[in-house]
Amino acid sequence: MNHPQSSELRHPMWRRVYRLLSIAMPSALRDKHGAAMAELFVRELERSAGDGRAAVTWTAAVGLGDLVRRGLYERVVEERTALNAPNRQLLWQLGKGYVVALVALTGVLLATYAWRHVERWSAHAISLTTLVELLAFAIPFTAALTLPMATFIAVLATASRSADTNDRAVRLRLTPLIGLASALAVFAFAWNAEVVPRANARLVVLQTGRPNSAPTDRIMTLSELRTASRRAMQQHGANPTPAHLETIANYDIEIHKKPAIAAACIVLALLAFGIARRVRRAGVVAQVLASGVVFTVYYVIIMAGEALAARLVLPPMPAMWSANVVMLGLALLAMRRRRVATDW
Repeated sequence: MNHPQSSELRHPMWRRVYRLLSIAMPSALRDKHGAAMAELFVRELERSAGDGRAAVTWTAAVGLGDLVRRGLYERVVEERTALNAPNRQLLWQLGKGYVVALVALTGVLLATYAWRHVERWSAHAISLTTLVELLAFAIPFTAALTLPMATFIAVLATASRSADTNDRAVRLRLTPLIGLASALAVFAFAWNAEVVPRANARLVVLQTGRPNSAPTDRIMTLSELRTASRRAMQQHGANPTPAHLETIANYDIEIHKKPAIAAACIVLALLAFGIARRVRRAGVVAQVLASGVVFTVYYVIIMAGEALAARLVLPPMPAMWSANVVMLGLALLAMRRRRVATDW
């Protein structure tokens, strides 16, 4: 005799999707109404099962859409309620810390750049005006690196201070942090795609004393890189030589590197948040050591991926995004181990 399929075993795919999307709801709402909402979702699926698979799919889509809409709405309400005076002050401290870290890191890397070139500049007896211009046009490519680095430092310092208190109302919260980091990532992407190549082009002219007759990948904007990549693929035909493939790879490396480094603003912010939740009361020395380790690992992966992609060992896309994948995995692991979802 055939027994009807248990309700716990029916619609397993939609159940998994529902559980996955339920993270959109605040934890308090999930704890209070999550089970009842999931049961209602399954009942609606059962009710539409008699009308065929299309009806079940439509019912599931409506239910999942309602879940996401309600979850996002409740999160906005929760964040607005939590954005009290101490929390706003914490975000203000985060902003100030970011500016300080950005200026300090950019200054250090700019001084390092000047030190590496001082002998050559002295040999050419460049004027003070040219020296100032060289340093000014070196700022954009330096800031492209320090924008995500400063994010990590500022978030780690602010989250460490806020995690040192038992008052959850004045802790750094993840949702506004992601919003701020996302806005910064958008700015960094525009900076890397448009400002840095133009500054690099002027820097080459100042260093060589002659205009750029053949633009290279480092002085091309994102749209110019995409156009050059498409044109190179069309010109080289179906049987490109290794030299042609390397040329295309160099274009594609820069195409993926620009958004990848910009996205590091979000990834490193999440990693700093997770570290601060795991290692409470981290002092300045610990924060400096953690920052040094993270930056070293991140940029070693980036440089290794770039070298492998240039040699045609790896495709440019995974090569340039691998550092973000590694850091995001570490961030999720750090946050999960401390169960910081309760603070979301």
